[in-house]
Amino acid sequence: TAPSQLSGVVSVAQLMLDAQAAEEPLHAAMIKLVEDVGGHYDRGPLKKQERVEQKMNSDYNGVAARVVDIVRASALFPTMMQLALAIETLLEEGCPLVVMRAKDRLNHPTSFGYADLLLNVRLADGPYSQHVGELQLH
Repeated sequence: TAPSQLSGVVSVAQLMLDAQAAEEPLHAAMIKLVEDVGGHYDRGPLKKQERVEQKMNSDYNGVAARVVDIVRASALFPTMMQLALAIETLLEEGCPLVVMRAKDRLNHPTSFGYADLLLNVRLADGPYSQHVGELQLH
């Protein structure tokens, strides 16, 4: 099933506030995951509210909670071993990140040839664990 914010948020304004609050702790956990296995972390900016509203209306029938890529980042791994280690770390008991959905675009690239492993993740616990963000693994 498609991921959704867990907080029950109904407005874009509240979703943006939730994203701003969760941004630093979510990035901190993602940076650690990526850099601990030798990857390069590329922090993306918060998705702008205007774009969130467009995506909500065009892709999700006006449901704000379905937008799960406001907090976002990419990770580039020089080797497949490092990419595999990052995935293994995500699957380990006690990992601070929980994978809500994975889209395998390495084996199934987009029609334009774009390939990555797109993950929707949230923090495992704490006050910001209800906010879902996006981590692309390359």
